Amino acid sequence: MKKKIHIMICIVAFMATKNLVFAGTDDALVYYPLNEASGQAIDSKGLNNSVNVLGTQGAVGKSGTCYLFNGSSQKITFADSESWTLTANEDISFSAWINFTADNLTKWGNIWGNSANIGFGMKKNSAGNYSIFWYAGGTTAASSSFQITPGVWYHIAGIRVAKTSVSYYLNGALLNTVTPSDIDVNPPAVYIGGNEAASEFFNGKIDELGIWKRTLTANEVMDLYNNPGKVLTSSKVFSQSDNIGYYPVPAKDYLNLSNLPLQSQISIFDITGKKLVEKTNGNRSEQQVDLNGLKTGIYILKVSNSSMEKSFKIIRN
Repeated sequence: MKKKIHIMICIVAFMATKNLVFAGTDDALVYYPLNEASGQAIDSKGLNNSVNVLGTQGAVGKSGTCYLFNGSSQKITFADSESWTLTANEDISFSAWINFTADNLTKWGNIWGNSANIGFGMKKNSAGNYSIFWYAGGTTAASSSFQITPGVWYHIAGIRVAKTSVSYYLNGALLNTVTPSDIDVNPPAVYIGGNEAASEFFNGKIDELGIWKRTLTANEVMDLYNNPGKVLTSSKVFSQSDNIGYYPVPAKDYLNLSNLPLQSQISIFDITGKKLVEKTNGNRSEQQVDLNGLKTGIYILKVSNSSMEKSFKIIRN
């Protein structure tokens, strides 16, 4: 009887929640507007600011100002973080505005990442001819090639669906889709504009860089291209109670949680009160929960720590 009463309380608590539209840039894992005139590069999520900046800040950007890199020694450094950990079965998307100062890359130009573990950037194929690349500890998966002109802004984006595909976009349009060979990675640090390898420095400007641990839609990529520097509203709807958000609603294979209190226990129960899933978020405010082991139906999600407990109804399609 206690279990049934508990479930009814959970459902009542859920009914008091609000349905909101999820903001495209606000739900990023990290998002760097790169508008600083001095100091560190600030993550708009407030979690992963840089620890060292080598580059020209305050350059004229695609939106406001940006960072300019010399292509030989400059980069932004970010310390070790759980945010950089990625499993081969997780989704991830990336987006950035880039502008080449000159067509002088030797081979690779790192936009974000760590060459030993994970990253995306530009690969030079021949004079003026480039591809976008994605890498996560396996074999580099590159897009089809296209011509660039120094001094022109380009929007690049990539969407990785677990380890099955990577779709590349240039200026809002799909270039092609390839199959990656990714593995689990946990880089000790990541960089923007360069790498620990001297041959991977980017020569030019980088602006409005974002990473998402979900798949962006084609419409969201187009919105990022058409609206640089603006907080975007996506078609994803999530529910929220006391600032804890979860989406999509209903969920399918994975449930994404946001604004979690640190060191929380995340549990999922069936309608009889049986616990089916349990994990902790540690020092991360965002967490993805695998629902593939659950049947279609209604479940109770509980988030709790030493000072709070919240329960919500979720639907698994």
